[in-house]
Amino acid sequence: MSEIKSPEIGEVVRVLWPLREREGSIGHYGIVIAVSDNQIRLVYGSSKKVSVDGYLPWEFVLHHKDDLDLAGLDVPTRFDAKRIRDFGINEIRERAGHVNLNNRRLAMRLAAALEAGDYTPTPLV
Repeated sequence: MSEIKSPEIGEVVRVLWPLREREGSIGHYGIVIAVSDNQIRLVYGSSKKVSVDGYLPWEFVLHHKDDLDLAGLDVPTRFDAKRIRDFGINEIRERAGHVNLNNRRLAMRLAAALEAGDYTPTPLV
């Protein structure tokens, strides 16, 4: 049996994200912001209520076609840095693509959203 390759920082993956309002979970994309041997930390993504002009400071929005294509997303998507959660690597349902963090504009926007969302890096256990 082959071992699942760990995703990289900036990769966009789909997991079953627990619901806040009721029991259960639903598939959502997230951006990987931390990786360990068997865990990942994700920023929650949603394609609902996406505003490309007036998004909140803690939201990282992908809306340019080239960025969406690279990330493996079909529609503009916002990633909410106030909704960050750890998952096991085995919980990944799909590996969609990645955010080009070599692009200074995107890297700075993601970093700004994480800071505005009060994200403090801590080790994954």
